[in-house]
Amino acid sequence: MQFRRYSDSKSFYKAVLPLLLQNEAENNLMLSILISLLKKPNSYQNLYLAALVNSQGEIIQAAMMTPPHNLLLTQTSEDFISHIILNALEESIPIPGVLGPNTSGLEFSVFMRSKAGKNFHLERAQRTFKLTKVNWPSIPEGHFRQAIEKDRDLLIQFGERFMIETGIPSHLTAQQQVEHLIDSGLLYVWESESGGIVSMAAKVYGDTPNGQRISWVYTAPKSRGKGYASSVVAFLSQNILESNKKFCFLFTDLKNPTSNKIYQLIGYKSICDFNQYHFD
Repeated sequence: MQFRRYSDSKSFYKAVLPLLLQNEAENNLMLSILISLLKKPNSYQNLYLAALVNSQGEIIQAAMMTPPHNLLLTQTSEDFISHIILNALEESIPIPGVLGPNTSGLEFSVFMRSKAGKNFHLERAQRTFKLTKVNWPSIPEGHFRQAIEKDRDLLIQFGERFMIETGIPSHLTAQQQVEHLIDSGLLYVWESESGGIVSMAAKVYGDTPNGQRISWVYTAPKSRGKGYASSVVAFLSQNILESNKKFCFLFTDLKNPTSNKIYQLIGYKSICDFNQYHFD
């Protein structure tokens, strides 16, 4: 086995694409980040891109980091984890945390503690889901539409509450993200006939070859339990499938059983757990 570093995201993407496509749903986050970097290669500085290559020259595991974000892994082995940690220590590369499918993040964190004396804690326990066909829920009153300029102020408020409730870290403010989503035509809403906009959901910038991820699902507290979130996600999922994609992805917080339930009723199938650990 050979440990290999890459100097640019384009060459890394070409090298790891066959591996990532073997489990596109499981690897959708790494794929979407790399595809977005093809369009905007200067989005991040000091990228960390690494892979493990077998004797036939095939990449069998991969890792990437887009500072200040955590290290992102595919399924990993002890050998690859050890190489990454030793390489990071030798080159004084800071790794604030790690996330990956199933046990990859935990195994990496245990090695980091043994090699570098870093304690760690579970920051977020998530699950990856994939949908290939929408199971239509009962549709409440109102309608689905794309967010437009006049919705901006309200949706920034929704975005701020979304970030607080989910605790998802970002170097961008809610205002910056919502404005980008609206300007890019990626943000959608459910508009009640009587109460105005009650729920939102977004396509994530940077899709994968065969799919696209949904995020920023938020419903105003007073409007919850009425089927608005189910409907906006169902219609947005169908919108993605009709754009010549084979499937949709999303992540759920395992601490939120309600969202896990409604997505499965719509047709999302569990792929794997995806856990994030922070190094103290």
